[in-house]
Amino acid sequence: MTDDALPRPRRGLPPAEDAPAPGSRGRRWIEPPEDAESFAVPPPAPVLPSGSAGATPGRRFSADDLPDDWAPRPPRRSATSPSDLDTPASPPSPSDREAAAAPAVAATPAPAEERPRWLVPAIAVALVAMVLLIVRPGATASVSPQSLLAESADLAGLRAGTTWTPTDDAAPDETRGLRCVSPGAELRPVTPLAGRTLRRTFTSASGEPATVVQQLESYPDAATARQGFAARLAQVGGCAASPDRVLAGFTVTGLGEEAGAVRVVEQDAAARVHHLLVVRAGPHVTLVDAHADGADLPVDALARALQPSVGRLCQAGGATCAGPLAVAEADQPPAGVPAGFLTSGDLPRVTPGAGVWIGAQIEPLTLAGSGCEGVDLTAVPGATAAQHAFILKGDPNASPNFGLDEMLYTFTGPAEATAFAATLTARLTSCSADKPATEVAPKGALPAPAVGQLFTVSQRISLDKVALSRVMVGVTGPRVVYLAANPTPQFDLSDAAWLDVLDRALRRATQLT
Repeated sequence: MTDDALPRPRRGLPPAEDAPAPGSRGRRWIEPPEDAESFAVPPPAPVLPSGSAGATPGRRFSADDLPDDWAPRPPRRSATSPSDLDTPASPPSPSDREAAAAPAVAATPAPAEERPRWLVPAIAVALVAMVLLIVRPGATASVSPQSLLAESADLAGLRAGTTWTPTDDAAPDETRGLRCVSPGAELRPVTPLAGRTLRRTFTSASGEPATVVQQLESYPDAATARQGFAARLAQVGGCAASPDRVLAGFTVTGLGEEAGAVRVVEQDAAARVHHLLVVRAGPHVTLVDAHADGADLPVDALARALQPSVGRLCQAGGATCAGPLAVAEADQPPAGVPAGFLTSGDLPRVTPGAGVWIGAQIEPLTLAGSGCEGVDLTAVPGATAAQHAFILKGDPNASPNFGLDEMLYTFTGPAEATAFAATLTARLTSCSADKPATEVAPKGALPAPAVGQLFTVSQRISLDKVALSRVMVGVTGPRVVYLAANPTPQFDLSDAAWLDVLDRALRRATQLT
């Protein structure tokens, strides 16, 4: 009997006469036949794995986890298996034909080897997405905003023997608990996102009374947050319209993407010291005010205490925050507004607990001076000039219109500036000889390398009335600072306090851009 005479297994429908028969038994098509729609019996659907049965030969999926180096093996074949499945080794017997008519489960490759073509790409895409979610920073949608603030455990090293109790403000009052800053809605040139400001206050539950206030502000993006950070740093650096005085500034590196700090003091009988820290990480800016009764809380310990929460900010904001933490005292506090000039926070009170210095730029220039300078202070040859004036408000003991005038001259170079400062100093020193009704007394000079001097000028304007002036002249690089105040014998700062003001004015002048 020839192969053509052999009976074929029965089918539900005969194949179309013009179509070749499907592949031989035991062989799987790589591509479906063109007339696949004519098949009455579709391929078997994939069977989902069972979670109860163990791994057994012939199962589509193993219920047990496979080793990492597992690879599928080809079906076992005997050594006498024919190499071409289309041609039998010998004519089949009738019993063989009956067996061939029955479903050949063992002879056909298990459908477990045949997975949907979309499955492998879908798994690959899912794995890539999982990796991106794990390693990509900035997944703020799954981060609780409160988790970005410091925790009590973070403050454990801030002061020995102190435990801290946190309190979250449901509706933060941005003017309470933070010195020298204004509410976010008043910040310029940018404002934080409305409703996105968080506030947490830590109070000491043991040891001397102490408080740490942290405020977290969010901005639309990192570029806007940079402007917000600069504005906040200028606020704490100048303490404008605040009764506090700025004592020192600090450089801070290795904390967030940029940071800065200042030390301020409440100018009252308690003289409580505060450390203010401003940090930016991505689109977030955090402000911290730490103070204690007795010994102050060190700014470097405060920066270390903030590292965990700032690290979470960096991750949430997609920021690059690297480098070891380093805190050092700077030559001057961060620049105020406008940069290069004294600010309200640079000026001491005359009466502890009373008065606030209010400053403003004066245009056009109107300074007359003490009358000893021998030059028009509003039109100095070879220099550009700018004037600021400060008035002390709220002190009941203050003399009428008690204030301070500041003139800042910029020359083409240090030599010209030094020559002008020397001329002013010489004319003030010789004023008593030139004007008998005027008495000038040198009251001290700044220690080297600073160059500056303080004078008291007394001018008799009637038999019973004397006009008193405090005049200060200093030079730094191409700039000359001229200061003049109008105290009375009953209402005045000490010589040391005025020299501190002159020193701060010279340091501020180096910040002029």
